[in-house]
Amino acid sequence: MKNFKVSSSANGKVFRNGLYSTAILAAAIVLAVLLNLLVGALPKKYTEFDLSEAKMYTLGDRSKKLVQSLDQDVPVYSLCETGSEDAILTKLLDHYADESSHFGWQQRDPVLYPTFAQQYDGAATGSVVLSCGDNYRVVGYNDMYQLDIENYYTSGSQQYTFEAENALTSALAQVSRTTAYKLYQLTGHGELALDTDFTDTLTNAGVTTEELNLTTAGSIPADADSLLLNAPLADLTEAEAALLSDYVTNGGKLLVVTDFTTDTPRLDAILESCGMT
Repeated sequence: MKNFKVSSSANGKVFRNGLYSTAILAAAIVLAVLLNLLVGALPKKYTEFDLSEAKMYTLGDRSKKLVQSLDQDVPVYSLCETGSEDAILTKLLDHYADESSHFGWQQRDPVLYPTFAQQYDGAATGSVVLSCGDNYRVVGYNDMYQLDIENYYTSGSQQYTFEAENALTSALAQVSRTTAYKLYQLTGHGELALDTDFTDTLTNAGVTTEELNLTTAGSIPADADSLLLNAPLADLTEAEAALLSDYVTNGGKLLVVTDFTTDTPRLDAILESCGMT
């Protein structure tokens, strides 16, 4: 039998090849770790895709513009027990935070912080608290997951819609705005009352409403951002028409809903002066 020997140069080649492979592997691992760290540091809106049919994790343009316009910090607290977090709500709050450094949220476990909710009227497990300075708003669980009442009473089944973005954005607008938009609703002509859905929308948008009878008031308040005349059943008086005419001529904003069955020549004249017939 013949004996074979491996030369030292061959052993060195094998050793060098092993070192080279190990170095490549180590570099690949380091690169992968750095890449994961980089991706983890990116806002979630760039690394996660909303594949849900209702786009539950995607912020609308109104929400984005509002968050991006923040010029002061808005601390947000999600009240839920550790281990029972709402994954959908958590992702949505992350997307809010991605839009502005002024929006930051934290979880508050009622077990670990038993007195935290007592600081905010209406706060409870499952709700979200938004605060800005001395202002705060509590968004309850039922505000974010709304039960279809009509379907419940007709079929007996409980179906919920995810309305968290609308509720959170409305609350954010209320706590962050320093001035409110003032709208006066004209009365004294049998005007129709405003629907609750409409007034709720105004409130959520930061608009405050107040009734105004021009006959008894005798003037239009200086803080009026706009006036609303909702389907009057009688025409304006001459004095009221003069006040409204001066108001719109000087740049005032007037929203009018008319009833085609009611004859309102003085109101029509004001609208015609604005190019509306």
